[in-house]
Amino acid sequence: MITNPILLSDLPILVGEPSSYPNGLARLLAAAIVSKEFCRTLLDDPKRALEEGYQGEIFPLSKEEYDSLLSIQAASLTELARRMTLMMSQNTYLMHQVYQLYES
Repeated sequence: MITNPILLSDLPILVGEPSSYPNGLARLLAAAIVSKEFCRTLLDDPKRALEEGYQGEIFPLSKEEYDSLLSIQAASLTELARRMTLMMSQNTYLMHQVYQLYES
């Protein structure tokens, strides 16, 4: 027997500015995992890494993702991913607060 679990929640689902390609950030991090050279460029000069791409692939990001990535100074890919996750979750929380004020 196949069942489909359903997630029920009282919280509104908030969607920020979408990436041009929904997996842009994930693909960027994947490229940094497989290439030490690209990873070093991403950590040292993220703007250049985004402009040049990796082996012909570009990484379209939302403005929020792009700005967050450029503002982080990380010594490792793990640190970069952790800080990106933290920044994105904080932005989602702030969007939720704005939504609550708007609904009041």
